Amino acid sequence: MPYTVTDRPLASRGLTSYRYRGPYGWIMIGANTEHDAAREALRSLESGPVYRDRLEVYDTLAGRYKPLD
Repeated sequence: MPYTVTDRPLASRGLTSYRYRGPYGWIMIGANTEHDAAREALRSLESGPVYRDRLEVYDTLAGRYKPLD
């Protein structure tokens, strides 16, 4: 199965890769905590709240994004 760029970790070194399912596709985020990731997702949205069930974190052991626990 070919991977798209949104399936890969894109955060800079020292940050954790997160992604948020926005209204037009994935918002790719590099952050230290899920709280920081949610704040960055909110900055990228035109309006509305950020829903925790739309935020995913990259699991380096599994090699894929997973929903937050």
